[in-house]
Amino acid sequence: SYVEYSLVIIPIILFFTTVNYMAVNVPFQDDFDGLLEPMLSLKVKDNSFTEIWNILFTQDDERRIVINRLVSFSLLKLFGDLDLKKQIIAGSSTILICVGLFIKWFKNQNLSWAYLAPITFIIFNIQYFDAILWSMIPFQHIGVYVWAIVSLYFLNGSKSYHLGISLLFAIISLFSDVSGVLLLPVGFFLLGIQRKWKELTIWAAIFGLVAGYYFHDLTVPAYRPSISSNIAHPSTLISMYIAMHGLWLDPGNGVNMNIRVTVTFIAGLLSIVFIARTYFIKTYSIWKNHQKLTQNEFLTFGGIGLIASAFFMFVINRSAEGFEAIFITRYHFLYALWAVFCYLLIIQENPINILKNKFFLPATLILSISYCIFSYFLHWQDMDYFRKMLLTDSYEWRNNKIIPS
Repeated sequence: SYVEYSLVIIPIILFFTTVNYMAVNVPFQDDFDGLLEPMLSLKVKDNSFTEIWNILFTQDDERRIVINRLVSFSLLKLFGDLDLKKQIIAGSSTILICVGLFIKWFKNQNLSWAYLAPITFIIFNIQYFDAILWSMIPFQHIGVYVWAIVSLYFLNGSKSYHLGISLLFAIISLFSDVSGVLLLPVGFFLLGIQRKWKELTIWAAIFGLVAGYYFHDLTVPAYRPSISSNIAHPSTLISMYIAMHGLWLDPGNGVNMNIRVTVTFIAGLLSIVFIARTYFIKTYSIWKNHQKLTQNEFLTFGGIGLIASAFFMFVINRSAEGFEAIFITRYHFLYALWAVFCYLLIIQENPINILKNKFFLPATLILSISYCIFSYFLHWQDMDYFRKMLLTDSYEWRNNKIIPS
């Protein structure tokens, strides 16, 4: 119905209207050496293909951001200059690909668009505003998970060419950000429990070789805490890992940090207990009874495994920085995705009960709409400050050749 379509589309329109208004063509911090410096190297002289690739492949921080630079290079070639606002909008638009896959997911479940609406209200809001307005982040922190989800969708496909498509998007995910490598163990596990040995061997061999190439000569910057420092306090590491699963319920910066940690820890613990029980019962049953996962099940379990692995990767590398590190707003896209996949798992494992329960859909709609409104209310001032900070940089650079931020 038109009402259902409207519920799905309204938060998307509001989101992109906000992005278009707030985004500015001004670089920030890592944009200078991560994007602008490589583009300058590509613009000042004609380069061979090898030289172009080396510039695109050069390490940035503890990762390689080939896709980010490739997009910048394409904009440079198409328009003659690099407009970072175009890059921001293009990167943010990749989230729409997830919406397309989720539409297909609900179609496979024979559910109406109304059940999709809570997802768009959860994802399309400004809780991760700096992941949108910071030029290099959309194709990095957002893109890596979008392409990974596409890869998972095709990895369990019925056609022979689906594996090739899955590998292509897995490589794109990896070349967006280092977190893309987590697809390797997730895919290995889900193909393994189905005893798809041929696909598993091809997947592991090709993606493993590409991952090996990616990590060759990749070094962790000296300013990052070492692994030994991160695991020196296991209680903090475990607590942070649990809390990350509940960060979609973070009450925000205006609340005392102890309260934020307590709320997210409890929410995280509850979600882990629910997810772990359902996840391992189902996957063990698939292995024991020689069954196959449906495409919907593969996407749901793959998404959960991917995000849980990303949380683990984060705390192993950043727990020495304390709880403040996990509350950084640009990571909230990942936390929103976790909430979405939990929602999909509930529907997937209880389809008959969900359809019979006349309160489930109204309750999820009310909660997700409230969540979206609260997100705008909570983060608008910080987002506006971020934009004004960039505009101040632009003004000061034009007039005084300094960059205050």
